[in-house]
Amino acid sequence: EISPCSGRICLIPSQVGNAAEMTPQQWESDIQQAKDAHIDGFALNIAAKDPNTDGILQNAYAAAEAVGDFKLFLSFDYEAEGPWPMDSVIAKINTYKNSTAQFRFQNKPLVSTFEGTGNVDDWPKIIEATGISFIPCWTSLGPSGLVSALKIVDGFFSWDAWPVGAEDITTSSDEAWIAALSGKPYMMPVSPWFYTNLPQWNKNWLWRGDDLWHD
Repeated sequence: EISPCSGRICLIPSQVGNAAEMTPQQWESDIQQAKDAHIDGFALNIAAKDPNTDGILQNAYAAAEAVGDFKLFLSFDYEAEGPWPMDSVIAKINTYKNSTAQFRFQNKPLVSTFEGTGNVDDWPKIIEATGISFIPCWTSLGPSGLVSALKIVDGFFSWDAWPVGAEDITTSSDEAWIAALSGKPYMMPVSPWFYTNLPQWNKNWLWRGDDLWHD
């Protein structure tokens, strides 16, 4: 469990849709390697229509519990296969929130998203039904757009982790999000190079990483 001022943590995303063939033993191995690299937990990115999600999550949480001292939390992806139905979100959260491997923030199970700005109004009901701490990634809103959602969120996670073109990244984006949050926690992104080639989604790019956060 992490409170806002108790220290820094390192969490990395894990694409659950790519893990259908992973065994429990492979999950345990990956988690142990992550721990050895001083990573504190995985954000489990899950898509709405993936039929393998439940089995994968069961393996992931069981492995994290077995390894110990490693945390997981759900990140609902609203882009990969469309929006999540609200009742499905509630059911998923309530299934795993009491696991000893569940990451908790402010003494509540942490949940995030990848986008989903068309479903912002679902979250007050989801939060009421699950008792979570909610730190979404609604980067497409922009800092000014986030202001209208401040009553819903407990913090914010930015996806703006890469330089734009042949330029060095600065902290200006982070500073804008922090200002918009009016004192609520900000989850800062850092990333190596980002490569994707997925023609079905018209995605084909290479975004270079940046070492500003290290410097």
